[in-house]
Amino acid sequence: MASTKEKPKAEKILPWVQIIALFFQIFAIIAAGLWAYWFTFVYKMKTVPELVPVNVLIDLKLTKTGVSLRDKKLVKKLAAIELSVAASNPSSHTTHLLPSIFIVYGYKIADSNPALSEIPVLTADSTYLMKHCVLSPPTVIAWGNLFENKELKKNDELKPSEVVGRTFVFYVPVGKYDVIEAHAQIPNGKDLSGIDETLWSPDTEYGLLLTLFRKGADGTLEPISRDSSGGYFADPGKLQTAHSMKMMSLW
Repeated sequence: MASTKEKPKAEKILPWVQIIALFFQIFAIIAAGLWAYWFTFVYKMKTVPELVPVNVLIDLKLTKTGVSLRDKKLVKKLAAIELSVAASNPSSHTTHLLPSIFIVYGYKIADSNPALSEIPVLTADSTYLMKHCVLSPPTVIAWGNLFENKELKKNDELKPSEVVGRTFVFYVPVGKYDVIEAHAQIPNGKDLSGIDETLWSPDTEYGLLLTLFRKGADGTLEPISRDSSGGYFADPGKLQTAHSMKMMSLW
């Protein structure tokens, strides 16, 4: 008789157990769906891209365009060189541009038979070393702004997948240099607030050095301090500089 009395209680408890189990199943499905949505659409599509710094890609090209005379009466010939720079934004975020520059160096073979038994150790002053010749110290032969300040005031943004390009022509005396080396630098960042002015100035180590300024309380421009490595801002998303280098023989 005792077993017949306990059976109705078990039958009453069983539906509640099934309901609770079903509740947990539904909760698990909903939680899994919310997690998948957050991971796919919030974390991967929004949070991760926001954390990734935006930087531009630079396509730098040098081309010899022939030899010409500045004046028919002049015997000295000049070689024309084209410098083409294309900047693109491969990211999904807009990046803002600061005034950007190019600089071109010329080298002469200073020693065509150094008779080196082995390649010397690179030093901080070394450009690059070769076993069978030595290059002279570099001479600056051309430099300028990639994007003029007036242009940047109208459009200082590089949108996702957008490409901008410039081509410059400069001249060097024929036979004056054996190798030329071109550099392009484009400072950019997602958020450039707090930067009110920029200045590129000659520098013995870097050729051209960028200095950033902000306005002080009295409205005057003050240089922004650099970190221990000589750069600006600990947050790489704040500002970074895209840099490209290309060399070409003039033979």
